[in-house]
Amino acid sequence: ALAAVGPLLQPKEELAVRQKAAEVTLHFLETQSDGDLIKVPPVCPTDDGQSSADFALEECVDILHNLVSLLHEDSANPAAMSCLEAMCRSVRPRRELAELLADGRVEPPQACREHLDELVADDLLAPPEQM
Repeated sequence: ALAAVGPLLQPKEELAVRQKAAEVTLHFLETQSDGDLIKVPPVCPTDDGQSSADFALEECVDILHNLVSLLHEDSANPAAMSCLEAMCRSVRPRRELAELLADGRVEPPQACREHLDELVADDLLAPPEQM
């Protein structure tokens, strides 16, 4: 479901659609259902531990960019920030957001910058993991 909703977060969509897509995305980031445990066709065991946030980072093109962009247009709606908070509970999305912020590839509204910096603070200080 996250892969289907992801494109609706893009800036080319109407604001109301993006807001609703952020709310739906938040639901799937924070809720694990039995469907998350069932894989058809069956997959190798290493794929079973993937979090919703990691899946969203891989399958929803520019999800972090789109959520930060939505903060500019709709700071009164907490869904975009809540999605970013949920994404940052996983290491890979948190590190990706830290890099985007540090490099200036995303520019959040000033009112949100401090909170986003707090979400990624540990990763801004830590050396990158070697793969």
